[in-house]
Amino acid sequence: MWLLDSKSLELKLYYDDNIPPYAILSYAWGENEVSFQQMNGPRDQIQFHAGFIKIQRCCAQAATYGFEHI
Repeated sequence: MWLLDSKSLELKLYYDDNIPPYAILSYAWGENEVSFQQMNGPRDQIQFHAGFIKIQRCCAQAATYGFEHI
């Protein structure tokens, strides 16, 4: 399972019983969304996309509740 680290915003792959607790993002698709491939690429190309800003805010909110992953 791919999870996003709520502090570094890096995607990490977890297997089987090693999946940590995580928050779930309820998401409404709009313009300038970020794909899985883009999240794995250079951030300077997506940092101002509306979708990336939503992801950043989700990670910040998850971190305030103690979740290290989304």
